[in-house]
Amino acid sequence: MGFFPGNTTYLKKIKILEPSTHYCFNKELELVSNERYWRWSYTPSDKPIGEHIDNLDQVLRASVGHAATDMKVAIPISGGLDSRTIAGVLTSKREHHASSLWGFSYGYDATSVETRIAERIARSRQMPFNHYIVPNYLFDRLDSITDSVELFQYVDGTRQACMSELLQENSDVVLGGHWGDVWMDNMGVDNYQNDQL
Repeated sequence: MGFFPGNTTYLKKIKILEPSTHYCFNKELELVSNERYWRWSYTPSDKPIGEHIDNLDQVLRASVGHAATDMKVAIPISGGLDSRTIAGVLTSKREHHASSLWGFSYGYDATSVETRIAERIARSRQMPFNHYIVPNYLFDRLDSITDSVELFQYVDGTRQACMSELLQENSDVVLGGHWGDVWMDNMGVDNYQNDQL
């Protein structure tokens, strides 16, 4: 899927430089040392859930507001948790920093459930919206796609490439969220027995 542990990639001899790490190389570009300067940590809290929700709300409003101020903002809406949240934050009266908002979605055919849900979300937030059908673009855009992802992501998962010209024409910035519903939802896994996984 394009998500790899540690510094691994699809390519055996190519490794990534991990975030929050200081690297030193010699003149031959051989790794001399590397040291992490920051590590993710989590300590459970006894605070009431409402306090956590208020803190998340403040962080989202500050970061989205900062990214959207005086910008033409495109919001890819999938109908999932992340895009609904960002659309909600950007269209709330007190946080509307963008000079314009434009919601869009894309699917593989006209019956895409994703685009129908996205359109309902945009309509409920009174946001301009367009939906698109992803064309058979992989082969005629393969050079552009491989340049963009440098083969660190599976090429057939780069359907966003069909939107590049539209995004350049209609927005200064794209604000999207990814994988929140995976991290924040058990995806029904608890319903399975361990031997079925």
